[in-house]
Amino acid sequence: MFILNNINFLFNYKIGILNVKRCKKKIKIKIIYNYIVMVDCIEYYKLVNTWNNLIETNISFMNSDMIDTFYHCAPLDDETLEQDFFKACLALNKKGILTINSQPYEDTYKCHKNSYIEFYTELDIGYKLYNYLSNDPRIFISYINYANNITQDNFEEDKFNLTHYIDTENNRYINYSNWNRNNQTSTIINNNIVKSFPIIYNILSNSCKFFVVCKNDECAPQIILEYI
Repeated sequence: MFILNNINFLFNYKIGILNVKRCKKKIKIKIIYNYIVMVDCIEYYKLVNTWNNLIETNISFMNSDMIDTFYHCAPLDDETLEQDFFKACLALNKKGILTINSQPYEDTYKCHKNSYIEFYTELDIGYKLYNYLSNDPRIFISYINYANNITQDNFEEDKFNLTHYIDTENNRYINYSNWNRNNQTSTIINNNIVKSFPIIYNILSNSCKFFVVCKNDECAPQIILEYI
């Protein structure tokens, strides 16, 4: 328990719950929450010296031993915890793939979602994986090799929407683009937490980043597992 701006909080680091015990004036809980969990993940990143160490932190996050990461300032989203999808994502990390963003397939009366996964690999794995994935007709792929400044993709348009919401007349409509060819070089490597740890920054700066989207109803992380 601690006191901040006359507010008492009880914070559970294991599952990331803030319980407000007393509040005398309005505050932005989200800002305070994000500040606290950043401190928590930073303690883990102080121990990172190798790629395998970085993978271990991701596995800890997925096992709920960490409540946030440098790329996601909260526990895992509910959709990621869908049983088979989560198992595939966890299996990728155990094989040395650093997953950072994903979505399972969904097709309901409310929306249609393409399954996708975004992840980092070490350079040698990235070279081999790109050759396989770029020839797989089930997926679209974008690939960035940071060490050699290479960017490639096989998307058919400059923007690709991964989630279509469905209106009352059963028409799909696009309200945002999840993948954009003009923005794909933006990266978590440049966020403040990563830049504060030179070892992690160097690890990611000498890696490959993939963004893989299923064209149909398949599971993106499961497709990656076929090649690892």
